[in-house]
This record gives sequence, structure tokens and C-alpha cells, in this order.
Amino acid sequence: MAWIDWDSVPEEKIVDGVRRKMVSSENMTIVMWFWDKGVDLPAHTHPHEQFYYLVSGKGIFKSEGEERLFDQPGSSWMVPGNVPHATTYLEDSITMDIFSPPREDMIAGVDPYIRKATKKAL
Repeated sequence: MAWIDWDSVPEEKIVDGVRRKMVSSENMTIVMWFWDKGVDLPAHTHPHEQFYYLVSGKGIFKSEGEERLFDQPGSSWMVPGNVPHATTYLEDSITMDIFSPPREDMIAGVDPYIRKATKKAL
């Protein structure tokens, strides 16, 4: 068993307006994201299953022609592997993702779609 003290997990700045804390195990990667208002994460895919949990904030999730506003802490959804999806943050937000299998690209720091996130005035 491993206890995670999120206060001691190093925070990494990805691009302007996007920061994260990340831990991984043999079977999953857990990422706590910090998104500034106006960040637009472009449509992307990855082979990993993704469970998404809104800690705080507000945004719009887009996938397969559907857009959904999320604005209640605890809002959650699952994205199967290889399904295109995108997100726009309408206010400063904190989210948590659980990926399976582990995100080797994030662990190695070569997750290009996140590094294409842009921040615009809303």
C-alpha cells in the first residue's frame, strides 16, 4: 500500500495556464491538473482509458459531436481509449484524471497534445 501526500508531489508547469502533479503505479497514472480560466485543450486521442473527476471549476467537455457543461464538483465521466475529446475551461479549475494503462508519454514528458493547450481571454 502507498499513501499519496499530494502536497509533497512536485508540481510541473506544462504550458501557460496548465500545471499538474502526477503519480504512477504498475497499472495506472493519476494526474491532478490545475487549469487557468481560458485554457483550451485541443481534440486529441490516446490509447488509455481515462476517468475524469472535477474537483473544482467549470468547463465544457467535447467528444463525438457532443458538448457538455461541467460545473459541479464531482462531475465525472469515462473516456474509452482512442476516442477523440477536448476541453475548454471557463474558470480556474482543478481536475483529476486516472489513466490505465500508465501514461508512459506523460512520465517521459513527451505528451505533445497537452503542450498544444492554449490560453485565451474569455
